[in-house]
Amino acid sequence: MTAIGPEVDPADLPARLAEGVEALRAERWHDALTPLRQVATSPDLATAEGLGDVRARACSLYAQALLECGRARDAEAPCREALRLLRGLRDKAGIDAVRALQDRIVRAIAHDAEQAVRAQEMATVSATPLATLLDRATTPTMRVEAMMRKAHALADHPDQASEDDGTAVSAMAVREADVLGDVRLRVLSRIAASRHAAPDDAASWLEDAARLAGDAEEFNLVATIARAAEVQGVALAKHPGPHAGHDGRAS
Repeated sequence: MTAIGPEVDPADLPARLAEGVEALRAERWHDALTPLRQVATSPDLATAEGLGDVRARACSLYAQALLECGRARDAEAPCREALRLLRGLRDKAGIDAVRALQDRIVRAIAHDAEQAVRAQEMATVSATPLATLLDRATTPTMRVEAMMRKAHALADHPDQASEDDGTAVSAMAVREADVLGDVRLRVLSRIAASRHAAPDDAASWLEDAARLAGDAEEFNLVATIARAAEVQGVALAKHPGPHAGHDGRAS
């Protein structure tokens, strides 16, 4: 690794390291980046005798801060440097700890890649007319799944031009899922509908979904609803009871 930005006076490095550690402990990840980078990339520390363990710690902490800031790829280099230094020091405990960090970095990079692929796929779905997607569906279940996918894609890309309306598409998915009577589709279509609703209506959709999942003892779906509510910032009733559906009938 090479130094980035102005070099820090060697006498200030301990204070910078302490500042970075304090920020990490407080989970102020972005605040930790600059002081830890200054220590980890310091040419003076890199050439100092007998301070390999200090530099290894600085590199591993800098990698951790980068990872927590969502910069997994940037975290690879300082993590590798920490491992190199620790192997030279034959610090087995340190090596094990940094390898665990490296595993997290690898998983995060893979997750980021998957998310990038999904984002591209959803952008394509958003730009594709619903009628085209439905033409490819060969079963009623596939029709509902196509509608839900379209509704989510429109929510993910609200600024992308489309001839379809997310509220209408998701409402159609709810209606057809209710006709099929499949609990999974009924729940997931309501989650899709919640993404196109005002906050109060979004809560109603998600509580309706939670009731359906709870009544059917589909606890994986309950967890999915909870995650959707968290992402949307919607507070749900702890024990939502039966209530009228969005078409005015008991659902």
